[in-house]
Order: sequence, then C-alpha cells, then structure tokens
Amino acid sequence: MFLRQGAIHVTPGGEPRYVKEDKEFVRTVTLARAAEAVSHGAIYAGGFIRLHSGTYRTAAEQAMVGVPGLSSTVGKPAPYVFRGLRGQPDNPVRIMGEGGKQTRLVGPGMTVRDAWGTNPTDEDFAFFRFEDCEWIEISGFDVSESWPCFIYLKNCRYVTIRDITARGSNYLIFARGEDCRHILVEKVRWRQDPSSSIWRNVPWFDVKYGAYKHYNGGLVGARDIAGGVVVRGCIVRDVFNAVRLKGKKPGTNQNVEVADNIFERVRDNVVEPENRGRNWWVHGNVIRGAHAWFSLDGVEGGHWFFFDNKGFGLDRPGEPGDPNSGGRVFKFSGLSEEERAKMEPFHVFNNSWRIRGSYIKSGDVVHMRHLGNAIDNRPVEPGEEPRPLTDDDFPLPGIWPDTVVFDCDLCASPLDVRLREAGQERQGSFGRGPLFVKPEKDDFRLRPDVKWDHAPVISLKAGLDWPAPEDWEQRDVPPGVYGQGVHGPAYAHLPWPGEDKTPVEHPRPTQVLRPDVKNPLFRLAFSVALEGHGCGVGLRDGERRVVCPARIEGRLLRFEPPKGWEDAAARAVIELPRDLAGQNGLAVTLWACPDPRVAFMGKAPEPREE
Repeated sequence: MFLRQGAIHVTPGGEPRYVKEDKEFVRTVTLARAAEAVSHGAIYAGGFIRLHSGTYRTAAEQAMVGVPGLSSTVGKPAPYVFRGLRGQPDNPVRIMGEGGKQTRLVGPGMTVRDAWGTNPTDEDFAFFRFEDCEWIEISGFDVSESWPCFIYLKNCRYVTIRDITARGSNYLIFARGEDCRHILVEKVRWRQDPSSSIWRNVPWFDVKYGAYKHYNGGLVGARDIAGGVVVRGCIVRDVFNAVRLKGKKPGTNQNVEVADNIFERVRDNVVEPENRGRNWWVHGNVIRGAHAWFSLDGVEGGHWFFFDNKGFGLDRPGEPGDPNSGGRVFKFSGLSEEERAKMEPFHVFNNSWRIRGSYIKSGDVVHMRHLGNAIDNRPVEPGEEPRPLTDDDFPLPGIWPDTVVFDCDLCASPLDVRLREAGQERQGSFGRGPLFVKPEKDDFRLRPDVKWDHAPVISLKAGLDWPAPEDWEQRDVPPGVYGQGVHGPAYAHLPWPGEDKTPVEHPRPTQVLRPDVKNPLFRLAFSVALEGHGCGVGLRDGERRVVCPARIEGRLLRFEPPKGWEDAAARAVIELPRDLAGQNGLAVTLWACPDPRVAFMGKAPEPREE
C-alpha cells in the first residue's frame, strides 16, 4: 500500500496515478483498502486521504468482502467506515477529493426502507460513516444518489465538511450521540430534488406523511447531539427542510449558528430546532421561497437570535387547492405552563422580508424582542386584504405579557388591531407602502421615498439576554438590512452542562471586524473569554509584516494598525500567536473562523502521531 508522509492516494481501481505536486507516478489503493488502512492507524494528525478524479461507488459494488469495518454481505450497500480517526487542533486529518465534478461519489440509490423517510440510524447506508473521530475535514466531492444520507456522524467532534456539491439524499449529513459536537458545514451546494417537483407539483402532506416522505429530511439533521453546529456559506435549493436538529435530552441541541446561506424553494422549514434548542443564531441568510421559514413550535429553550436576514416569498408553492401553501415566517405552537417557565430570551431585529402571507400566526411566546425589522406584507392578488402581522392568540391566548415587545418596526401595511390594542409599536412606522428597491433580486435597500420614525436601541445584557460576559448595544441603525450587512452581535458560546469542570469549547474567532470609517481598530470576538490582558498580533501583506500590540478584554481582542498600513487593513492576513488560550485553559483554534485571512504565526505543524 502506498503510504508516505501521512498520505494515502486513492483511485477507483487502485491503479498508479501521476501526482502533479510530487511530479511523479504514485501507487494508489481503492477506497475500501484506504478505510482498512485507517482502521490500523495508518493516518494521523496532518495526514490526508486523497481521492483522485474518477467515480467511486459503494463498498459492496466493489465486492470488498471481509474488509475490517465494512459489511461482508455481497450486494448489500455498505458504507466506508472510519473509526477513531484522530487529528489535532488546527492540524486535522483530511479526506479530500479534487473539487468540482472531478471526484464523483455515487450512492446505491433509494431502497424501500429509505422511502419511509425515517431518521438515519447505525443500520442505514451512508457513503461515509465516522464513529468517534475528531479534528477531521471532508471536502472536494460531487455526490449523488446517496440515500438516506451521505455522511453519518456518531459521537464525532470538530468535523469540517466543506466544498461539496450534492443531489438527492433524505439528509445529506446526519449526526447522533450526546458526545457529537462541533460540526462545520461550509460552502456546500445541495439540491435535494433536481426536478423541483416538491416545490411546485407535490402536495405538502404527501412529503410530510405520504408517498414522498423520503424527502422529509434536510441538509443537516441530528438526534440528541450536544450541538456546536455551524452551517455557513451554503446554497440549498429544492428541499423540504434545510437545518433540522432534534434534541430531547438536557444539554443537547445547543450552540447552533446558521449564517450567510442562500435557501431557495424550501417546501417546509428553513430552520427547525425540535423539542429543545438553546443558543441558536440565524443571521446573514437569504431566503427565496419557503413555507414555514422558522419553525419554533413546541420548542423548549431560548437565547435565539434572528438578525440580518432577508427573504422574498411571493411564489406560492404547491398546486392550486393545496391547503398547505399559505405559510408564515415564524411558526409557534402551544406550550405548557412548565415549558413557558423555562423559556429564555428571543431576539428578532434588523431583518427584511417581502412576503405575501402570514408573518406570525397563533402560538405561545413569553420572551421576545422584535425591533427594527422591515416587513413588506402588501397583498399580491387584486382585492386581497393585507394580513395582520400577528393572529389574535399570539403571543398567548387573551394576554400580551410584558416580556414580549414589538417596536420600531417598519411595515408596508397599516398597524393591525392586535398590536395596537396591546400597546405595541409605539415608535413603529406603519402604512408606508412599498419598502424595497427590488426585493425579487435580493436588493433590499429601502426606497428613497420610504421614511421611518425611530431607529431602535438593541441592547443585550451580559448573562441575561445572551451568554456573553460583556454587554452589547447598537444604536442609530435603520430598520431592516437596508442594503448592507448588519454586523450585529458576535456569536457567544453557551456552556454545556459540566463545562465548568471539563471545558470542551476551544476559543474560536466568531466575528472579525476590520478598520472602517467609523472605527480605526481591528476587532476580533471569540466564542469564550481569552486568558490575559494583551498579546502581539501580526499583520502580513505580501512581503510586508508587522507585529502590533493588542489588548484583550474578556472574549474581545482589539488592536490598531500602524501608520502606513491603512490601505492594507482590508486585505492583510491577521496572525494570532500560537500560545493564545482561553480562560478555560484550552488553546485558541481557527476552526470555523469566519474570515479566511486569519492565521497563526509561524510554520504550521507537520503531520505527526499523538
């Protein structure tokens, strides 16, 4: 078997292949043999398994019988299984294709069991199955017909899945296990139904419960995992759901970030925590057609943040007469008194929506601050009446609690009776007519003739409104997204049960702001507080390099570029010291860093064993 410097080269048939980087032909192995090698410890931190161009099929189709970790039943679709694969922080093990359509992974298609649309289990097919792995990265594949899922994760940690193009699957990625956490899904393009039938031609009921239930999945799904999921920069089209994570046990379904994605023709829910969900952040997304955009019905938890999103929803899904085509932006349902008592703050601000149907229907909400949103809910059909923003039973039947506040919103239609009688929107701007320049083209700039009365003050108190150790405030920002990104607060980690004794969250940058006309400083926010009061941070621009003194305040790191670096500030690489650590004793990681121009000082570590 070819193995050199922590690398395994793979081809569909195990034939020699020329490697451009090495300028020589190398021995390769089949994917099944590569999985076998991994089971014997052939790959370690910094190493990689490279799948060269070609079409790869299931293990059974390649007749690999008796290989450790693989099914020995000829003809039964079997996954490629990786157990105990270990990278190290910022030195992962990589399983990578060539990108684009060069490395094609083809699943076995749909079985009768897949047609039932049940959540994937240990017994179901997945092209790749990872068990008890950590610090691994999967990238560069073109995927099709992998039912019920493409990647199945069981109790894995710090997993990166990026640069994947895929079609089909009930769930593209599914995770299980209470020790499963820190999953980054980035720059994935997924089209579940290439025919677009589930958006236009198939009744919603038939996908939810009937003959098309095999589509009732999502881009990312999970059952009772700890959380720490980041879905960012993905393009998701013609799907039933996008992000759908279930968690019933305490400490599960927590710390989720859905940011900077494009969701188009989502027949049911774009974001759906089920049963419970704490510290969910949904921001910077573009939605072009969905049914119930954000499904929060019967969900226990809170610390939910929805900001800087924009959506256009005038295209009615389904065929004429489909009773499930009305839709809404926020979906709630009833809560018991016990569930109401456990609810935590819920923040909705600076979003822009052009919708044809309901915004919020009935449902129980006890903590919600809805401020500075721009909503164009004018009727689409002649003679239609504008729907109110909320139904009569929202936020609770017969009462409006003081902890639910709507104010400073900008709305195309007049203020509805429910909000007015509840004393809401005292500083709101209603009945303003068309709001946006061209929302059907994602241009949500406010029209020049649109005026608003008051900009809200958005404030978050440390430990109360959000899990961060510092207060945060935003003033004098126009309603909605107003044609440019809203920085908003930086994601902050909410400790899982037991983290006071055994921390698992490596501090990671969650927001990187560079100098601008309003602020001359570089500003980095981390998921948890950093140790110390200051450090040296490098700036690199081509051959130039300088080290700047930076100050640390909790989870914030700030520094000013020296004179002569003003023009380079937007493009320079920020170099963090490798010994930077958190107050929890764990080293800083660049896993899931939102800015690719952040790096560590010095040379990256070589592949090595623990």
